[in-house]
Amino acid sequence: MLNMASKVATCHKPLVMLFVFAAAIFFSANVTMAQTAVDRPWTEIGAHGVVDGADISNYRTNQFSIGVLTTGTVRVRYNIVAVDGVSRANPAPSSTITVFFRDSDCAGTTAQVAFQIRRTNLQTGGNEVLFAFDSNTQPCAGDAFQSVTVTVPGLDFDFTQYAYWVGAGISRTDAARNAQLGSIRIIENP
Repeated sequence: MLNMASKVATCHKPLVMLFVFAAAIFFSANVTMAQTAVDRPWTEIGAHGVVDGADISNYRTNQFSIGVLTTGTVRVRYNIVAVDGVSRANPAPSSTITVFFRDSDCAGTTAQVAFQIRRTNLQTGGNEVLFAFDSNTQPCAGDAFQSVTVTVPGLDFDFTQYAYWVGAGISRTDAARNAQLGSIRIIENP
C-alpha cells in the first residue's frame, strides 16, 4: 500500500509543480499590472492638437511639436481623456504637469507658449480655467527645448461630472524667434 501511495505522489508531483508555477506567474503579472496602471499619465504631443480654423494657414509641425509658420498666434485645443493616471484619486490632493516647450526670447515679448487646462460641467456647461502656463514666466533655456514640471495643489479630474481640455496659444511677433509646444504630461498625485 505504501508503494502505491508513493507512486501516486511521484506521478502528481510534476502537475502540482506546474500548477504552482502557473499560479505564481499569474499573480505576479496581476500585481505588476496593478502597480503600473495607476502611473499612466495623460500625455499629448504638440503636433497632435486641433488647430483653430482661423489659424489653419499659419501653423507648422516639426515631428512632435507645433509652432507658428510666420508670425502671429496659433490656437490649439487638446482633449484630456480619462486614463488611469488622471482619474485614480478622487479627489486628488494635487496633480503634476510637465511641459516640454521652446521659447527662444525667454521672458521677452516676441515669443510665447501659453496654455490653460479648462473644464466644462457636463450638466450645466460653462468654461472654468483650472491651471495656466506661460513660458515667459519660466526659466530660460534660450533656443533649446526645455522641460518644466509644476505640482498644482487641488487640481483634480472628475470625469463623471466634467469634460477637460487644454487650450493653447503659441505666438511670435519676430520670425527669427522660436516658440513651440512639444508636449504636455499630467498625472494626479495620490
